[in-house]
Formats: sequence, structure tokens, C-alpha cells
Amino acid sequence: MIAAENVLDIAALVDLSKIVAKMKYHLLAHLKDDIIRFGPLVGVASEVFESFNAIFRYCSIYSNHLAPSRDIARQLSGQEALKRILSGGWWLNRGSGNWVRPGPSVQAFVKGNDVLKSLVGWPTAEKSVSGECMKQSLLSTRATGTDANPGSIQLMPVKRNENRTKQPRKAVAWKDTLAISAINSQDMYAGLDVVWYHGKLVISKANDKCTMGAWVFAHSPYSVSSDSLQCLVTQLITSQRHPPFYHQ
Repeated sequence: MIAAENVLDIAALVDLSKIVAKMKYHLLAHLKDDIIRFGPLVGVASEVFESFNAIFRYCSIYSNHLAPSRDIARQLSGQEALKRILSGGWWLNRGSGNWVRPGPSVQAFVKGNDVLKSLVGWPTAEKSVSGECMKQSLLSTRATGTDANPGSIQLMPVKRNENRTKQPRKAVAWKDTLAISAINSQDMYAGLDVVWYHGKLVISKANDKCTMGAWVFAHSPYSVSSDSLQCLVTQLITSQRHPPFYHQ
């Protein structure tokens, strides 16, 4: 409450009328009661509906600008109608006077496409990745780029000279990497003939893009506990003949 009161005091010094005119300032005075009743405000007062303003803006942009309110209302009503149809909802056929609904193949098509599910507002189930799948994903990584599978590494972009010509990708020797100081460096060593390249980012199990300097949760093969470790990614390297290596 002290922080909220400080904000109100500063706002009063800047423009006292804002406290009376803007509802958000008044809500700060009830933070304590709201936390006691609803819990942490991160999940209560995040105002996620504010992000819908972008939808309003695009509905107005892609119109003739003669009646923005009407165009926005028609666009949103059309979107909601489409969501209802794709979700298997019923609607009145004005021609026959009967209530109809789409067939099961329509919902089956939407369920098989994560992009469509997100547009309709359906929840997307998180795909679990088994250890064998993770191993195959690591082995399938190549020095030409990355796929979307967990464990995949995207290489650093190739530099160009003053003539905009791509320069050869710079390789790094195993002895010059930070991975040589890792506990399991001997397990990852693949010989002198293996070429290693610096990576830009790695795809995590949750499909997040983790770059160097990012904090991640990881499991150590040498840990006796099943708890996750909080680690800092300091280097990403991969080769054409070996799984990626992450130094943490």
C-alpha cells in the first residue's frame, strides 16, 4: 500500500484532476482489499482485454473510414459468428427455417491445425516430448539451420563482406570452446575431424527460443536429485556429426 500511496501522491502533485477523472487511480486505493479477496493481482487485474484494442484498430484500418463504428461492429460480429460455426454451434437457416450446424469434419479440420485453434480461441494441448524423441531430435540437427523440435540449434548468421558476398562459416575447434570445461566433456568429444559451429539459439522443451545469456531450467545427468537446475546459457555449439552441446 505504501507504493500505491506514493503513486497517488506523485499524481496529485502533477495533476490533481487526474485522480478524480481517471478510474485507475481510484482502484489503487483498494489494492489491499482486492488482494485479500482475489489473491495476487497479476492474474486478476492484468487487463488482458486491452490487447483487443489491436483488433479494433485493424477493423478500422481495413475499411472505407466512412463509418468506423459500424465497420468494427460488423467485423467483430462476423468473427464471432465464424467462431460459433467452427465450434459446432447452431444457427437459423433463413431459407428453410430450420436450425442447422456444421458437420463433424469441420471441427476435425480445426482440431488438426494449431493456428486455426488459436484464432478460434480453442486451447492447444502441450505436446509431451519423450526421452527417445528428444534424442532423435538432437541427432537430426544439422549445421545448416534448425527445425522446430526441442533441442534444435539455429546457427549464427553468416557474415557478408563489403560486396554483400557471404563469407565462409567460421568453425571452432573443440579445445577452443567453453564446453571443454564441462563435467561431461569427454562424453561429448567426437574427435579432431568433427567441425563445430557457434549457435544463435536453442529450442527448449516448451518450444521457447533460448539465446546465449538466457536463464533456463535444466536437468543434469549427474545429479542425484530430480529437481531442475537454474542455469545460464553461455555458449551454443553444434556440428554435422554430433548432437548439439549447451554449456551452462
